[in-house]
Amino acid sequence: MKILIIGSKGFIGSHCVSFFQSKEFEVIQADVTISSEVNYYQLENKNSDFSLLFKKHQFDVCINASGSAHVGFSFENPSKDFE
Repeated sequence: MKILIIGSKGFIGSHCVSFFQSKEFEVIQADVTISSEVNYYQLENKNSDFSLLFKKHQFDVCINASGSAHVGFSFENPSKDFE
C-alpha cells in the first residue's frame, strides 16, 4: 500500500509515518520543513500544489495531518492558521 502523509514532520504526522513504515507500507512524506529523507517532498508554505505529487504517484491513501499545533492560535487567527 502506498500512503501519502501531509504534515509528516508534525506530532501526529510523524507518528503516522513511524506506524505505517513499521507495517512495511510505502510512505511518501510531505511537509513545509526542509528534509533530505528519501520519499520526502517539501511543500511551499503559502501555495502547496499537490498536482505534480499526485501525477507522479498513485496513492492508495492520503492522510492530511497538517495544521497548527496551538488550538488557541487557530481560534484567534483562523486566516493565518489556514495558511
